[in-house]
Amino acid sequence: MRSRGTGAARLVLWWLRPGADAFWLWAVLGGVLLLRTLLFMGAVALRGPGGYWFRFWVDPGVREIYVTLAVAAFLYSLAAVMIGLAAAYGLRLRQGVGAVVLGVGGAVLGLGALLALPGLERALTTINDQMAIVPLGLSRILGLTFHLGVPTALPMWLLTAGGILGMLGVLAAAGRRWQPGVEVGGAELDGR
Repeated sequence: MRSRGTGAARLVLWWLRPGADAFWLWAVLGGVLLLRTLLFMGAVALRGPGGYWFRFWVDPGVREIYVTLAVAAFLYSLAAVMIGLAAAYGLRLRQGVGAVVLGVGGAVLGLGALLALPGLERALTTINDQMAIVPLGLSRILGLTFHLGVPTALPMWLLTAGGILGMLGVLAAAGRRWQPGVEVGGAELDGR
């Protein structure tokens, strides 16, 4: 099953370099996802998924290490996409940063819409029904937003932040657009 984020990356590439082959973009994303998967599989390999889940919530030291490495891998993925776009498709640094900010803004905007459309409480309850993060009876009796202290304005914050990031990304990524047959970085990009 294809990740929605990779489709957003392809749309941004299509906007910046119409007709360009997405092979190098997929190569960068594949390498980044492999690294992030290795981190998760390394954590799960020690005692299985149940042991990982238990230690994550019970042992603060393990949780801090895992969250630090996961955030570092996420930030590395953003940097790798920027570098990959610059190296393979001849984007300027500003355009690479804009492309990544646009992709992140689109994801945040989409998450905000997914939470806002059915309503925050209903969306979180549906997610909890599938994952059982909070005990099921507790989520039904108290409501997740009350029990977890989630602000009810969260979907609007996400929609606003996603819209602002998307607009900033479009402004930063705008600039010269690639034309088929034009040399970029010493190699001719012919769209194949």
